[in-house]
Amino acid sequence: MAPGSRSGTQAAYEALLDVVPPLLPTGGKVVFLADRGFADTDLLAHLRRWGWHFRSRIQATFTVMRPGHPTGKGENFALAPGRALFLHNVTIPAGPFGPVSLALARHTSTGEDGDIVSEEPTTVHPFEEYGRRCDIEENCLDDKSHGFQLESSLVRAAAALTRLCFVVAVATLSLVAQGTQVVAVHKRRWGDPHWLRGTSYLRLGWQWIKTALARGWELFATLPLSGTPDPDPCRASASSPIPAPPVIFTQTICYAPT
Repeated sequence: MAPGSRSGTQAAYEALLDVVPPLLPTGGKVVFLADRGFADTDLLAHLRRWGWHFRSRIQATFTVMRPGHPTGKGENFALAPGRALFLHNVTIPAGPFGPVSLALARHTSTGEDGDIVSEEPTTVHPFEEYGRRCDIEENCLDDKSHGFQLESSLVRAAAALTRLCFVVAVATLSLVAQGTQVVAVHKRRWGDPHWLRGTSYLRLGWQWIKTALARGWELFATLPLSGTPDPDPCRASASSPIPAPPVIFTQTICYAPT
């Protein structure tokens, strides 16, 4: 599969990934989450050499080869909304690459395809795991265009970039604490007029401080961070993809390894 949105070379990505293993705790399970632009078999093969697991979303036009069946496209399965299909021990080009498992689904309300390739047998859990990538992406958005504009710093020196990231991390912790406290005391709409929360806790905290300073409100004296479930989950806009489709019917097909 050729990458669709990656801007770097395969060698650059491999060199970056090769730096990571010494930084990780020993004995832990590493799961690589990737969007469709990284659904490249050379990259997945490199992850497999490191012994890492992966959950990579792929285009619905991907080709799948199943033992005893003609080669076909993922989109040919034509799943109805709210249904999921799990294929084990299949192969995907180019290479060919396999065996792998596929989790295919269509969202109940949007009809969007959610197709994920994994090196482990798939159930509904890959959709939940892939959803974490979207959470990470929202944090990156706060670091960049939606918040600190980190990429605009153009800092190249490793030591200076490390110090800058430390400052950003401290500011992130403070702003997220402000945002969660705003929700906890039921004052979110004082600074965020939307009926449903559609922005991150960091942005809520940022907006709260700006509004409080402009209107003379008192800032919070204490900023606890609760480990309880989110009381006001963020809702994606109607145009945003929903990563983990609710599944009401599933079917698993396991082919004998060839």
